[in-house]
Amino acid sequence: MKRRTFITLLGGAAAAWPLAARAQGERLRRIGVLTPFSADDAEGHARLTAFAQGLAQSAWTVGQNIRIEYRWGDGKADTMRKHAAELVAITPDVIVALSSAALAPLVEATRTVPIVFAGVADPVAAGYVENLARPGGNATGFAVYEYSISGKWLELLKEVAPRVTRAAVLRPSDIAVGPGQFGTIQALAPSLSVELRPVNVRDPGEIERALTEFAHAPNGGLIVFGSPGAAIHRALIIALASPAGRLQLSFLHFRWRPGLVWTRFPRPAPPRGRLRRPYSQGREACRPSGAGADQVRVGDQPQDGEGTWPRSADDRARARRRGDRVSRREFITLLGSAAVAWPLAVRAQQSSPALIGFFNAGAATVLKQEIDAFRDGLRNLGHIEGRNVRFEYRFADGDLERLPALAAELVRLSPNVVVSSPVPANLAIAKATSAIPIVMASGADPVGFGLVKSLSHPGGNVTGLTNFAEELASKQIDLMRELLPGLARLAALVNVANPLHVPQWRETQAAAAQAAIALVPFEFRSPDQLEEAFARFARERADALLVPPDVTFTTHRRRIINLALDARLPTIFFLRQSAEDGGLMSYGTNQVENYRRAATYVDKILKGAKPQDLPIQRPTKIELIINLTTAKALGIEVPPTLLARADEVIE
Repeated sequence: MKRRTFITLLGGAAAAWPLAARAQGERLRRIGVLTPFSADDAEGHARLTAFAQGLAQSAWTVGQNIRIEYRWGDGKADTMRKHAAELVAITPDVIVALSSAALAPLVEATRTVPIVFAGVADPVAAGYVENLARPGGNATGFAVYEYSISGKWLELLKEVAPRVTRAAVLRPSDIAVGPGQFGTIQALAPSLSVELRPVNVRDPGEIERALTEFAHAPNGGLIVFGSPGAAIHRALIIALASPAGRLQLSFLHFRWRPGLVWTRFPRPAPPRGRLRRPYSQGREACRPSGAGADQVRVGDQPQDGEGTWPRSADDRARARRRGDRVSRREFITLLGSAAVAWPLAVRAQQSSPALIGFFNAGAATVLKQEIDAFRDGLRNLGHIEGRNVRFEYRFADGDLERLPALAAELVRLSPNVVVSSPVPANLAIAKATSAIPIVMASGADPVGFGLVKSLSHPGGNVTGLTNFAEELASKQIDLMRELLPGLARLAALVNVANPLHVPQWRETQAAAAQAAIALVPFEFRSPDQLEEAFARFARERADALLVPPDVTFTTHRRRIINLALDARLPTIFFLRQSAEDGGLMSYGTNQVENYRRAATYVDKILKGAKPQDLPIQRPTKIELIINLTTAKALGIEVPPTLLARADEVIE
């Protein structure tokens, strides 16, 4: 997404959310805006312009039905606290906080005035909200990422500049985000053989002194957090670390835009990494220049920034222009790399392949896409079945009682690493071994279930990816209400054998109570009860059905879809595959992508990394899929606003 488009969307959403529901033409509404920038900062003005445009698009006009009180923080914590108190004192209808640095003093100053935040990192861990699905309190808004993604920054720096053995980290020390993000990077650094040096972003003098001292030793790198202080002093940091500056550092700067990586190097990037601009026409001649010209992504990174993947192993040589010729230094580097790699590759082929255990509570027949994505991810990282890796699969086919025996059977084979999913399988394999590394390809609330100590510092032998499965019921109910405004009775399948059902059902009950919707639950214990469940839903005259994320429901999803269609019961699922198979809607994470990302964890562990040092990653995108064919079959007209928000519409 282009920078201007993202800022406009963010500003428009932040502006419209708390106000659009109120009747217009009433008294003049007052909005407070607290920004960390200085009044003359171009970036700050760009954001406020986008915010005003968003308000105008929602029919809120300054001087006509709203007035706005702006406060500029100048990057100073004391100034931010002072302005936060001033804004609260004027009792506005809502206050907009344009960063974590702006949000922190506002949350301290008031628990009653509504606060909408934009561009805040991990508001849950920072204590600003209770959880993403149900924030609680008086603050809500838009999060750009959370702490666990910080480890990816160091990985990217190491990938594009392998010579880096020391890294300075410019961080905001006066807000919770800085120490939290640094802790995540700190946990990963030993596995990448990188020594870290934190540098607090407070004033230009401190930045210059710290970086100048750090640059005296060779092989240095620099990571700059996307904080207000870094934005305000960005010109100085760029001048110091750029090739033309006094400090020769590999420079990785994470700007305000989530998923966008901006890099500067004092010398060309190493041949093994490929830098691409996100332009669909690739290398076509005479393509137009545009916003992509200042966006450099590493490897095959998707446009939405969900992850960064190494180049394909089968990347073929191509004809090169004169400007692509390899310099003498690069040729020597390539020659040296080949000399080192040759004997290592021979030894690797002579050693026995690593054994990877694949442990899943579902059925192989419904997990083909996930398995293929995982194996493809490993192949791209150089792990080829039969050459240097081999697999042992164990599937419970949705029968959760089989998991303990299958886990014990797999552990007896002593695999190098086990990839497991979802929660029931994760719990079973973790109980079976505390020594073998475990990578969760997907799983809800690993901290709450006792699998890890924290997302940033897992501890023990478990790491991997989460899926928000315990937090999405509220949003799923909201989507169903938008589709069916008259929704009064909502059926729900509840698998009491799955430990995940406890937090799921608690979340579902709370969301339904808030929406004044009566629930019609059916406690599911066996697939043989599905017909009985739908018969009850018909007797209770349910208007729609919620199928929560559950491995047994996933295994039998086609049967559930057919029963729902026969009963003419609109149904919302968690997995996109359910909508692809004929379900009406799905809202959840992309599990196929999670399995592909799990391959990167396996790669690191096979290369010597410890699970306890690999932060757990949360999904960066939640997808809404609508099957318009099913909607038409059910006689449902999907509102255009809902179709516009869908990530994919199946017709």
